[in-house]
Amino acid sequence: MAATSSPKEPSADDNTLTLDYWAERWESGSSGWHEADGCQLLWKHFKQLFKDNFPTKSAEDIRVFVPLCGKAKDMYMFYKLGFTVVGIEYAAQPIREFFEENGISVKEKEADSPFTTSQDGRLILGQGDLFNFLPNSGNAYELPFPCYDIVWDRGSFEAINDELRQKYADHMWKILAKDFLYIIQACFYDRREYKGPPLSASQSDLENYFGKDVCVSEIDETDMMVGSREEFWKGQGLTKLFAKLYVMKRH
Repeated sequence: MAATSSPKEPSADDNTLTLDYWAERWESGSSGWHEADGCQLLWKHFKQLFKDNFPTKSAEDIRVFVPLCGKAKDMYMFYKLGFTVVGIEYAAQPIREFFEENGISVKEKEADSPFTTSQDGRLILGQGDLFNFLPNSGNAYELPFPCYDIVWDRGSFEAINDELRQKYADHMWKILAKDFLYIIQACFYDRREYKGPPLSASQSDLENYFGKDVCVSEIDETDMMVGSREEFWKGQGLTKLFAKLYVMKRH
């Protein structure tokens, strides 16, 4: 169903942070979180992160997983570097737009499959509820590979309601390779000032939800209270807002 007007800006205290809400945001053109040129914080550090964590491997050896991927340009950038990329997105529109905008031809899709796949098989986007997609599930939502070496989580964990964050972390553990690199960009602010979305995520939040087997490091941040969005965030009651880049690895 096409939206005829922009959906109401929700609060994390109400019940509008649903999958259909986010799909409607795409349909109405209200996807202000999308970064058309990719994530600057990620690419500022990715080359060194990859070298440090996979010193004996090349991009062709690595599978990247992108939860709640939208049409993130980062997926195309990973793909062009030689990585195999799998993304999951609930809304159909950004998946279609991703392949069209990046000029990637796709295989003919099987009638009941949620997956759209590039002709070379290295870029696969699945449409549906993230929690339905698992390795070795034996159904239509079975992920293409049993585990993933790198996770790029930008706007995913921070979009998850508090009551689902533990379920999300548990779900992500099921798809991680033994020696994984989990890179996450998330907003950080005082939740007494603003309830979200996006929902603030601190280093201690990640440690609490992902558990004692993970080591979390903050490696960079960007002040979001500058530039064209400053007045918007001030209008939401915020005095400080940062985009933090965290890295998680197995202890």
